[in-house]
Amino acid sequence: MTAFYERLQGTERDMYFTCPQREPTLAVLGSFLLVEGTEEVLAVLAPFRATDGTLLVDSADAYPARLEAEGAEVVEPLHRVPTGAGSTARHPDGTVIEYAEHRPTPEKDQGLQMPP
Repeated sequence: MTAFYERLQGTERDMYFTCPQREPTLAVLGSFLLVEGTEEVLAVLAPFRATDGTLLVDSADAYPARLEAEGAEVVEPLHRVPTGAGSTARHPDGTVIEYAEHRPTPEKDQGLQMPP
């Protein structure tokens, strides 16, 4: 799944795992968050398909309040994700962006299924 993006960005992926709650495979490669799964898995993941993009952030905690203050609508409140926390907002221009913490730490990587 990542070879095209590795060539495009000139870098190797720096994270790859299966999300235990929903079972898609996620990869972080440069500025891209890639989501892969069977049609059956992706069909039940409406938030992934309804999201225009994902912004990888160091800390997701402050974003919902900042986004609402700027006129965005938080459509998925702050919640646990495999690498920490995340939320999703519809920006005033209609763009839907997920804000997700992106680097596992020993405290956050419980349950991550890292491939060999």
